[in-house]
Amino acid sequence: WRSSFRAPGGAAVTFVAIDPFDSRHVLAATTRGLYGSLDGAQHWKPLFRGAGTGDSQTQVVVFHPVHRHEVWLGTAGGVLGSRDGGREWVKAAAPMGHRSIRDLAVDPHEPERLYVLTDQALLAGSREAPSWTEMFRMGSGADGNASTGEAEDDETATADLNAAPQLTTIVVDPQRPKTLYLAST
Repeated sequence: WRSSFRAPGGAAVTFVAIDPFDSRHVLAATTRGLYGSLDGAQHWKPLFRGAGTGDSQTQVVVFHPVHRHEVWLGTAGGVLGSRDGGREWVKAAAPMGHRSIRDLAVDPHEPERLYVLTDQALLAGSREAPSWTEMFRMGSGADGNASTGEAEDDETATADLNAAPQLTTIVVDPQRPKTLYLAST
């Protein structure tokens, strides 16, 4: 292992993505903006520092698997898209306002479909004309809880009583794209 990028000013790296069309193109989302490398992570430069409230806190960056040079960025202020590999960004129109974006995914069998995961909801929309549909919301299960799982020990359960659960990750099953997996705290 070797370190090839250190985020400046104490920023934390939150996500790393590699361009599926050019593995020398690497993007690193940080708590203080997006950084990019065009030479396989040898040299880095800032690409995006924010365009509004919370935008500099980049959470996730995803290259589109079909549309070359298309990148999606999830920030604490919303979703942004780029059609030139991350040089220019446009805020995606979405009903989510300034909700913090936790994760993004592209449907591998319907590449026009983009999934957006916030702290509390999963939304699906079109990459061309983002009109978003809420597919899932935390706490909307039949019993009022989003998940059921293994019983926790008493100490862990007590420590988490005051913490509201949040969604953290989405994965689209590549063999069964109608199957989505969500992780939460």
